[in-house]
Amino acid sequence: KIIINKIGSNNETTVDIVILGPSTLDGKPSYNLSVGDTAMVFSKQTALIWRGGLNKPITEIITDPSFAFFIQSTKNDNFEGRIIHDLGNGNFTTEGISLPLPDLISQILGISQEKTP
Repeated sequence: KIIINKIGSNNETTVDIVILGPSTLDGKPSYNLSVGDTAMVFSKQTALIWRGGLNKPITEIITDPSFAFFIQSTKNDNFEGRIIHDLGNGNFTTEGISLPLPDLISQILGISQEKTP
């Protein structure tokens, strides 16, 4: 389900998300996704320079993988992830949160509306 669609994927049944960087097969990934996880992903559409200098359109995560996913917990069905708080003057802090999907969607839509002119 797409919450905010800025990439024109409403008619897609699946969206392939690209995560640039080291492969999870090499160990020590900065995120923890498993086959079968239900996740909310923050992504954007961009282009990747491909073989022969061609641009290949991709959908990639917006930020560091540890902040790009909220994964549904098998314990309580809440979506769990990390967020960043801007404290001003170049200071930031992070926090882990766990919210039911409707609450998470409501917060995302509220933040999105705040940034729209």
